[in-house]
Amino acid sequence: MIGSHERWSRLWSSAARYGLAVVATLIAFAITVAINRQWPAPIFLVFVLAVALSAWYGGRGPSVLAAALAIALAKFEFKDPPGSLRIKSFGDLIPFVVFLVVGLVISLTIEALLRARALAELRAAEIERMNEGLRHVLVSRRLLTAEETERRRIARVLHEDVGQLLTAVRLNLQRLISPDRGAEDPVVRDSIGLIDETVTRVRELSGELRPALLDDLGLGEAVEWYANRQAGRAGYSVVVEQGLGKGRLPERVETAGFRIVQQALTNIARHAQAKKVQIVLRHDSRSVELAVIDDGIGFDVGDARMRAHAGESLGLVHMMELAYMAGGIIVMTSAKGSGSTVRASFPLNPVA
Repeated sequence: MIGSHERWSRLWSSAARYGLAVVATLIAFAITVAINRQWPAPIFLVFVLAVALSAWYGGRGPSVLAAALAIALAKFEFKDPPGSLRIKSFGDLIPFVVFLVVGLVISLTIEALLRARALAELRAAEIERMNEGLRHVLVSRRLLTAEETERRRIARVLHEDVGQLLTAVRLNLQRLISPDRGAEDPVVRDSIGLIDETVTRVRELSGELRPALLDDLGLGEAVEWYANRQAGRAGYSVVVEQGLGKGRLPERVETAGFRIVQQALTNIARHAQAKKVQIVLRHDSRSVELAVIDDGIGFDVGDARMRAHAGESLGLVHMMELAYMAGGIIVMTSAKGSGSTVRASFPLNPVA
């Protein structure tokens, strides 16, 4: 049904274009007849306009039809004897040849103009899509920067303000059980234990939000610290291969790279059942690359992407968003029973 409708649409469109050529040529013929009754005028002057109109709105085929019809009408009406299509001399051919040449030039010129206009519109649409993409990237980077700034602020408050207050409370409680104040109070001792546990948890939360190593020493040191800590918790061995050098990377790259490694290690701890994990960090003059490789049970990447687009696999979505916001790309490869690999690459000189 849809195919039949499209065929009818094409037929109507083609009929309309050729019909326009016929109507335009007949109107040009009527105008030419009216003009020649008042004073002598070039026979093909108005016909040229009909050919141009047919070429502009119909294309090459309708313009050829308009030119052929114009020649037939002109020879039939304006040459001696009227109504005859016979050519008596070479001089009779000259106006027709000139008209054909002029019509051909007009048709080709209009065709070139239309092609150039279509190409310009296509390029304009491509540029608009590129600009829209750049606007999205810039907005995403601002969001990433704002999010990390807020994480840094909260981490600092937890580590410095809350941590210091808890330490002060612990010192006050310790004074209550000092030897010069008598026997220890089990409630106080238990309270000190709870405060120690809370301080530890606050420091862990602070590191999760924004590890100080990332700001102080950079991506390599932060990844190595976090990977070793996670390996101790999850029970797998980890090897971090660093090739980042001593210089610092752009903040967007360090932030996105650390977050991707963080999310990948979280996924490994939750689902992979891995025994060994390898993290590779490399850097050259043009880009930074990282890879997280495990020997776990693997997963179906296609199915995971479908679940991610459906809003179920948020970890994968988060990694893809992080890479996009930093101007990079991320590739995940895996197969059931053969582990998985997450690779991310970030250009060092993207369009700002």
